[in-house]
Amino acid sequence: MRTIVVSAAIASFSIIALSGCMMMGMCGGMMGDMQHQSQEAPGKGPITKEMIFGGYRIVAEFSSLEQHKKSLLSLRVRSLNDASWTSSTVRIIITIGQKNNGEENVLLEELLTQSGNGAYEFSFTPQEKGTYRIAFLIENVGDTRLEKPLILSAAQEV
Repeated sequence: MRTIVVSAAIASFSIIALSGCMMMGMCGGMMGDMQHQSQEAPGKGPITKEMIFGGYRIVAEFSSLEQHKKSLLSLRVRSLNDASWTSSTVRIIITIGQKNNGEENVLLEELLTQSGNGAYEFSFTPQEKGTYRIAFLIENVGDTRLEKPLILSAAQEV
């Protein structure tokens, strides 16, 4: 089942990243109360993406990527009711370029754990030049398991 969900997420990932959409199923069902904002600095610079979903504010921060330099990628989920950090199931997927068949080259996929400051953080050092796509997949928020993962993603050229 995990393979199917991850495969579907990766397949949808390139469409989502290219269209600027931040989650699958945006127009249907439980996604009706979602709002999102995106702040992308022109050229090189950090990218911040956020959404409001079901009483939670979800914010992803993507540091500028530079070859052979460590960058911090982070995601925070906060309750709008009491401003507390909310535990979630968060997976990160990083891809670079495309294979000959058009699929993305997956560099890594990892389940993240929440740090003491409430964030899900991942340090990444690009080793080669190319277009990197980074996606946080949120599979559950608090005790609510999502039918389809919420996705906050960004693409950067190194």
